[in-house]
Amino acid sequence: MTEETADRYLLHYADKLKGEDLPVLRAALIAAPEYKRKALLGVKLYKPLLTLVFSLVFGMLAVDRFYIKDIGKGILKVLSLAALTILTILYRIYATQLIYRENFSGFFSFTGVLILFAIIFYAITFIELFLCYRKTKKKNLEKLLAALR
Repeated sequence: MTEETADRYLLHYADKLKGEDLPVLRAALIAAPEYKRKALLGVKLYKPLLTLVFSLVFGMLAVDRFYIKDIGKGILKVLSLAALTILTILYRIYATQLIYRENFSGFFSFTGVLILFAIIFYAITFIELFLCYRKTKKKNLEKLLAALR
């Protein structure tokens, strides 16, 4: 494949890959035989922008992880949401009992623990937004390189 043709392919795939991965793909495209070009047309790539939207809208439900076929981390994310939900329900029951007993020191310490867990969960969800976006681009490169082999 000529360098000009490889550059055209890179322009086509540039939004679906990380910038630092473009030279790797370019070298693989130039080294690949001509018939491999047709194999690239059938490669179904993930859309990083769609992953970003899934992360923003349905991030806590792990739709973004399931979209990029990262099932293990998706299940872990759903289980952590379930744990936070159960903890919230237990908090409401326990907090109501503490308020009726007028034990406000226990109430505030338990509230602090719940708030800490919630902050950690939401921070991880926010960080996951960027991690899923980058993972999508990495998986796209792996798919393209596999098609060129």
